[in-house]
Amino acid sequence: LFACAYSAASISVASGNPADHLVHRFTHRVVRGTLLACGRPDGRLAALTSLEGSVCLSINQASSIQSIGATCESLTIGHNPFPLPLAHHAVCLPGNRPQYLCERVLEDRDEEVARTMRGTQSRKSHESSRRSQELLRTSTEMLRRSCD
Repeated sequence: LFACAYSAASISVASGNPADHLVHRFTHRVVRGTLLACGRPDGRLAALTSLEGSVCLSINQASSIQSIGATCESLTIGHNPFPLPLAHHAVCLPGNRPQYLCERVLEDRDEEVARTMRGTQSRKSHESSRRSQELLRTSTEMLRRSCD
C-alpha cells in the first residue's frame, strides 16, 4: 500500500556544475517540485565575475522552465547578498574578509541617512562621514600612485 501511495513521489539526486554543464544535462529534467540548490561564487571579486555570471545565467534559465504551470524552486548559497530575480531563496553566508571600500562607504552613508531621518544628526555622524571620505581619498591616492 505504501509503495502504491508514494509511487509518483520519489527523490532523484543529481549533481552538475552550474558554470559548465548544468543547463545541457539537467534542465530537461526540471519538473514541478524540483529543488535546484547551487553554490554561487562572489562575483564582486574580479577573478570570479564571469564565473558568477554563468552560474546566474544557468540558474535563471533552469528557473524559467515551466512544468504543469510551475517552475522549479531555486536556492542559491554564497557570499553575495544580492538575490537573483528568478531564484526563490538566497542564503548569504557570513564572511571574515575585510569589507570592500564601496561596502564601507555605503554602510556609513546608510547610517548617516538613518540618523538624519530620525533627526539626530550628531557629531558621531559627522565623524563617520569624515572617516569614509578620508578612506575614499586615501584609496584614490593609492590607486593613482599604482597607475603611475
